[in-house]
Amino acid sequence: MVETSGCFDFNKKPLKIWSIWPSMPVPLEVSVYGRCGGGCLYCFANLNRDAAGRRPNYINPIEKLIEKMSRDMGNEYSPIGYFLRNKYPICLSNTTDPFQPIERKYRASLDFLKWAAAMKHPLAIQTKGGILADPEEFERYAPLIQKGKDTVYITITTLDDDLAGRIEPGSPPPSERLKLAEKFAAKGTPVSVGLNPYVAAWTPDKAAYCEALANVGVKGVWFEYLHLSKKQVRVLPEALAPYKAHANLAEDFLAVFPELKEWYLTAREHGLIFYPDMYIDAWMGYVSPFADCHSVDDYGPGARLFTYPGDFTRLVQDVSHDGPAFTGDLEYRPGRKVLIRWSNIEAFLRLSGLENPLFDTSDFWLPYNLKLKADRHAWTHVLGKRARFYDILRYFWNNPDENAQFCWDNPLLQVLEDAARGIWIVDNDKNVQAVYNPDVRFKSPIPEAYDYNRYKKRKHEFIHLE
Repeated sequence: MVETSGCFDFNKKPLKIWSIWPSMPVPLEVSVYGRCGGGCLYCFANLNRDAAGRRPNYINPIEKLIEKMSRDMGNEYSPIGYFLRNKYPICLSNTTDPFQPIERKYRASLDFLKWAAAMKHPLAIQTKGGILADPEEFERYAPLIQKGKDTVYITITTLDDDLAGRIEPGSPPPSERLKLAEKFAAKGTPVSVGLNPYVAAWTPDKAAYCEALANVGVKGVWFEYLHLSKKQVRVLPEALAPYKAHANLAEDFLAVFPELKEWYLTAREHGLIFYPDMYIDAWMGYVSPFADCHSVDDYGPGARLFTYPGDFTRLVQDVSHDGPAFTGDLEYRPGRKVLIRWSNIEAFLRLSGLENPLFDTSDFWLPYNLKLKADRHAWTHVLGKRARFYDILRYFWNNPDENAQFCWDNPLLQVLEDAARGIWIVDNDKNVQAVYNPDVRFKSPIPEAYDYNRYKKRKHEFIHLE
């Protein structure tokens, strides 16, 4: 057993299925700290907690976390155990920086890295650098972050050290983060950089940004717009208020596509892979060769990624467009509408080799209820305390109004709806049906359903997957 030290955590479940799964290929997340010391003005996690009036729950989770992982790995009904046994990477960490300044005191992330190294379990490490910018600290942690097992994702929202000091006051300056990326790349660890969130005023020169990443050996750049909910805006720091107008731009793709195209081509010119947010990537015809900057080859033998949703919708798009939706230079190729049923998805999952074990359903509630408006009684009534994996995924599919991951987070997939009666159209097995509709690409805002009356009138124009 790895020796562990005390620390604290906000979440009662520091180990959980990632809230944006199943659209995310890395299904597990560990947050060893409950609140982040980076002080970033745009931090969605801290904004959410402030908006809800919540404060950290001080506990000592590392010992309990390691014990729980051991128990779950021995529990055939635990989905977390299934993902651990099958070497799906763990994200460390999406909501708090694992190397924030208090890591010097608590060493919680160090303990977790020792466990992962001993178990040879792959990690997807997310950070702004934190204490790793200190050469002595880097030497302490670097041997535990191994080539062929782990990947590192470093957020760099701007190249301007002075600006970063104002918007990310608790993190190392970008110049130090670039040096850290170079150190990891030099030891063979795959490094991606997150331009997350992207605000044009913070990163005005695309070529200079991409050149800086390429010069230090970065593999690719991950891109996502600033996103703020109404609740988050209410507690937004005054210093970020001028940037509210830049938030959620990805909802209007027509307006932002020229800039997305320019980022993609600029990254490619500098030898970088462009990884847009999966929602954006689906709209662009999957320009990224990997899902959310994760390639299974980077994690070594035996590792797996949950890429089935993206793989399926890529296949649908290829069928619709007789090949990729866009050419290499992002010139659009017209497509046809494709009708999609759950039976198509289930057949694809079986052909892809995804197992269908019996799971406890409770661990899936967080990603399903990400919008916080789902009916827990209906969930329990239909699925019970245990259900087959495919049936859990089927429940996600059949309740598009309750969860954020319907249709695998693809903006071009629309539920088939009888608009007059306000109901979803189901097949003989009572599963909802959806339409891959490439025409949506040229409309704004993007609708969420496809009118059944239009479908009946022009049924012959649809491709039916068999």
